[in-house]
Amino acid sequence: MISDMELATRVAGSGDQAAFQQLVERHQAAIRRFLRRLVAGDHGTADDLAQETCLLAFRKLHTVKAGSSGSAWLHTIAYRQVRQVNRGDARQA
Repeated sequence: MISDMELATRVAGSGDQAAFQQLVERHQAAIRRFLRRLVAGDHGTADDLAQETCLLAFRKLHTVKAGSSGSAWLHTIAYRQVRQVNRGDARQA
């Protein structure tokens, strides 16, 4: 099995969309579950945030550190997405 780091390197180096798709498919279910817990079971919001997480991850692949876990990196991005949404909600209140 190809490591997350190798997939990320392929995407960052040559824009390999198949490698990015494989990376997303590998972690997508766990990211959605994680986000659903953070947004109190709101599936729509969790799905939107999961998609935003994937888009942001694609743009930020160059920030993945050698030897790091792709799962941990994606979960960190997802968590930051939730925090950003929560900050926006607090400002609107």
